[in-house]
Amino acid sequence: RGIGIVAVIAAAGLAVAQGSLTAIAGGTLVVALGVAGYARHARSVPDPVVRPRHLFATRFRSVHTTSLLAVGGALGFHSFLPVYLNGVRSLSTTAAAFSVAYLSAGWTTGAVSSSRLQDRILREQVVLIGSVVLSVGILLSAVLVWAEAPIAVLAIGLFISGLGTGSISTTGINVLQERTPLSEMGRVNGAHQFTRSISVTYGVGIAGAVILTTVDRRTGDVEAVRDLLGGDVETVSRPVADALGAGFLFAVAVAAVAAVATIPAARHLVRSRPEAVTSAA
Repeated sequence: RGIGIVAVIAAAGLAVAQGSLTAIAGGTLVVALGVAGYARHARSVPDPVVRPRHLFATRFRSVHTTSLLAVGGALGFHSFLPVYLNGVRSLSTTAAAFSVAYLSAGWTTGAVSSSRLQDRILREQVVLIGSVVLSVGILLSAVLVWAEAPIAVLAIGLFISGLGTGSISTTGINVLQERTPLSEMGRVNGAHQFTRSISVTYGVGIAGAVILTTVDRRTGDVEAVRDLLGGDVETVSRPVADALGAGFLFAVAVAAVAAVATIPAARHLVRSRPEAVTSAA
């Protein structure tokens, strides 16, 4: 029953990202009812699929929030980067597809670097540093997209975004383990992975809704972008390309807002640092 309620909440949340007023109103209502229903369910059974305190307790909440915003924001717009480079910048399909390596390389570098930095400073401080780096990277990417900077320069912004995302996601797991009793480790890690998976789904859904809505309102030719996404065509008309570029810029701007929002969450993480849990050592 708990899994069923969670599935309904997740589906209704995605409906909100579709953009129409009906979907937003209906999805929001179902999410609210679903959350209330799950809260009642969690109190009535001894082992709910996700215990609310593993998501919302002070020692866990900021960890989930920073990772959710970072991963969802970065991967949301990044999923449409090849389409943007192909349709707007006229890169070949192969070259556009290779662009996913920019953020991925930064993510790996950030994960490795942050693991070493944790030996010198508090893990919560590493998350805060990652939040600042992520914000700088995505804000820089937004400016470079707006300025239509060379692809090699845009790659720098994407790489920096990956640095921040990798630092937050990797260090966040270590922070959770440090704050969790051994008897609850599996459940807390499971709750964290759940929020990350949902955030990626919502991030891609919101970015797609922003891009397609922009194209629809400016040209009314959403099918051209869908054909580009499906690989059926490699070029689109100039009006569609311009609308696609504007939509992608808006999607990066939304991701930048999410990235900046990780900073207060990370600051709260530093301020609310509890005493180490002995059984988690």
